[in-house]
Amino acid sequence: MPRYSGVREQGAAPRGGQDIDSLLTRELRSVRKRQENQKFLLRLCCALAAVTMFTALVFRIAVIRGDSMAPALAQGDVALTWRLNHRYQQGDIVLFKASAADGVQVGRVVAVPGDEVRIDALSGEVMINGETLVESYVYGITQAADKAYPLILGEKEYFIL
Repeated sequence: MPRYSGVREQGAAPRGGQDIDSLLTRELRSVRKRQENQKFLLRLCCALAAVTMFTALVFRIAVIRGDSMAPALAQGDVALTWRLNHRYQQGDIVLFKASAADGVQVGRVVAVPGDEVRIDALSGEVMINGETLVESYVYGITQAADKAYPLILGEKEYFIL
């Protein structure tokens, strides 16, 4: 059986109007294109998996609902938070879950572990360690929850408004 050498014999007519070189070239292009598409899809899947894992473990993305944090955050703003930091300071804005039914909420840390918190039920004045909390960004009166004040925060406890 003769092997194809890449040279067409003299007088041999091209098959179906095409010679074997053009058929092989077209097939080779098709195989290369398929390989490129497979590589692209593999890279895309790897990138999506990496982003998904990264956001699940390192970042949290949330869309702000409501205006409780105005003017710092407005309705529809997107917040990107770092999940690995658990050393909050007074004034930090955090995402938290008050209960499973409430979902994720946004608030500002006003007291950290070891602080004493008092809220005057009539005036709404918030006191941290005996000093009145001055928050120029707060509009309205802080409502005291049904808690016995003063509260002394334990280890890993934060007071968020």
